[in-house]
Amino acid sequence: MFTEHEFFFVEKVHIFELNNRVTQTIHLRVPNTNDCFSFHVNKRIDLSVFKRWDRVRIKLGLSNKGNLKSPQFFIKDIEHVILKKDVVQNEGKF
Repeated sequence: MFTEHEFFFVEKVHIFELNNRVTQTIHLRVPNTNDCFSFHVNKRIDLSVFKRWDRVRIKLGLSNKGNLKSPQFFIKDIEHVILKKDVVQNEGKF
């Protein structure tokens, strides 16, 4: 699935653990807008490494569960994004 945005900002990360069960939710903000999306994330993806305003790239999956007619999106993979412009600016500061 392709979007018009190269990356998203992390707004919030919620990790809740109880009796060896983990529920993770991530809230992503679209750059230059106030639109925010939230996704449930499988426990095999570690969200504890992400903090607010990190730039991330996501791969979305699509599933239909039960009798629901509308598709459900979930995150298959998430990774940090480092923009070339930011790397060049940081090299001059050292």
